[in-house]
Amino acid sequence: MIILGVDPGTQNLGFGVVEKTAKGVRYIAHGTLKTGKQPDFPSRLGVMGEKVALLFEKWSPQICVLEKIFLGRNVDSAFKLGHIRGVCMHYALRGKAELFEYTPRLVKQGITGSGAATKEQVQMLLYSQLSLKWDPSLVTKELDASDALALAFYHSMRIDVLKRFARSGVDL
Repeated sequence: MIILGVDPGTQNLGFGVVEKTAKGVRYIAHGTLKTGKQPDFPSRLGVMGEKVALLFEKWSPQICVLEKIFLGRNVDSAFKLGHIRGVCMHYALRGKAELFEYTPRLVKQGITGSGAATKEQVQMLLYSQLSLKWDPSLVTKELDASDALALAFYHSMRIDVLKRFARSGVDL
């Protein structure tokens, strides 16, 4: 089962792809999609939409995991982020991928044991869990990508729990 994690952004969108197998979780890829210099938000949205479509074409995920929006100080940014999330949801549903959403705090807690963990702490533990080579120089460069990978990895760990609850008739 291929799981695509997405950390949506209007200029940088992180993605992470893992495969959940009977033996565990296998790393496939992670990275950042960038819109480049676009004159306005609709242009950025169009470019990002095309790039997101390519993610779904390349990996055909059965599951897409999106980071939930938390409303910070800038309402305009939250609305723009909502548009990008909508594009991601569109391509997920178009590709018949099941959608899940998690807050950053829940993912941090699930991976590190603390919802207050730093992005860098999550990245370090995630790389260890997936047997990826740790490179301290990536800490500031790949945070969107590692956040997305954390979403995919976290959900891969929850799949077995969700199945157990479903078999017992409990709805989470």
